[in-house]
Amino acid sequence: ASEVSALRAVAAAFAQVDGYGVARDAKRRQRESGVYLEGIQYGEVDPSAFAKALGWVSPADGERFVDLGSGTGKAVLTAAALHRFSCATGVELLEPLHAAAQRARAALPPEALRAAEVRLLCGDAFKHPWAEEGGVVFCTLTCLTDEAIAALERGCERLPRGARLIVTTRELKCHCLRLLRREKLPYGKGSLLFLAYERV
Repeated sequence: ASEVSALRAVAAAFAQVDGYGVARDAKRRQRESGVYLEGIQYGEVDPSAFAKALGWVSPADGERFVDLGSGTGKAVLTAAALHRFSCATGVELLEPLHAAAQRARAALPPEALRAAEVRLLCGDAFKHPWAEEGGVVFCTLTCLTDEAIAALERGCERLPRGARLIVTTRELKCHCLRLLRREKLPYGKGSLLFLAYERV
């Protein structure tokens, strides 16, 4: 399948998923129950822009893809539709967003996927063994706390050499990473700085 048809299939799968609405409702329910999870803010990738960012890191057939804080699964399913990953995994903490990702995954025809396996997990992304799994890792840093970013940087030390990391918004201060590219790309309702790194 061409990139255009793959992206069209992903867009169709998300036609009935209102990620911003789901996130807004989840946040309202948290506040009503007296819970506030710091550093969690919803935003969603633009599939064609994310396809461009993936192109910067040249995924190889059989590599694994991991999205830390995968929301409604748009980046995971875009990666799975475009590249022959052995596994594309998304880990999302908020159950309503995870459920929305599962709905989008169910709406995507199997023939639209190039990845051998797609896993959508509900849990804390930083407790997932992402560094051991990831050939290509994605994480939106925009609203993460300094503690979460420090945990991500520590995890980068465990990435195998040659693994790539795509992040947004801010540069990572990690001596084991080499910056491959930085560029503003469409994101959500505006644009965001994307940065691609390689583990050296």
